[in-house]
Amino acid sequence: FLVSDALAPLGLPDGRYPWDTREIEVTDGTARLLDGTLAGTTRSLLKGAQNLLDWGICDIQEAIALATVSPRQAIDLPTSLVGSSTNQLLRWQYRDGRWQWKRFVEGF
Repeated sequence: FLVSDALAPLGLPDGRYPWDTREIEVTDGTARLLDGTLAGTTRSLLKGAQNLLDWGICDIQEAIALATVSPRQAIDLPTSLVGSSTNQLLRWQYRDGRWQWKRFVEGF
């Protein structure tokens, strides 16, 4: 299944950020301690799913399942969408050379 070790600066630009009692430097999604030791990433699960698609590793349904259903199955949690609305759906679309989420709302 797909996991992320994203740290607190997830979604923030490259730069230096506090991390527990230390400081990390984020460059192109990779977070390192100031001595160069790898600390983690700032890439989201969505970015991980997009990478799987962009690299041709799997199709859309499998990428989404790897980030959502498979981890729940691994720890014996229900895999149904809790609190999901029947009138709003998130769908993937290929646009401007990359995969993106798009919200579709029935009736609009």
